Amino acid sequence: RAGEILSVLTGGKHASLTVRRGFETEVSQDKTGVDPLYLSRGGLDQTYLALRIALSEIAFPDDLPPLILDDVFASFDDERTERGMKLLAELARDRQVILLTCRSRESEAAVRLGGKAVRLSGK
Repeated sequence: RAGEILSVLTGGKHASLTVRRGFETEVSQDKTGVDPLYLSRGGLDQTYLALRIALSEIAFPDDLPPLILDDVFASFDDERTERGMKLLAELARDRQVILLTCRSRESEAAVRLGGKAVRLSGK
């Protein structure tokens, strides 16, 4: 499942994600694999997000808990962020998704995709 999510987040650039018994991971495109630590910061964060979402689905298959994410798109460029926001909008059909961010692009995308944005002031 993490590989499917990663493929969506990367626009198909990384088609699979393998997690071995000792939690070693490998991201691959076609038949070439790479340790996620050799990816860009955005690629590493995409891998981490895919793993977190997949693990929550595996751990709670019958009753998905809320998905609470804090600034997960901080190192994503605009294209990656848009794909990520579309994924979260899709996930929100079956579970509550709460995204905390200090950036307007994410809140604007949430509203555009049918979600709600709440702005809190630190004053």
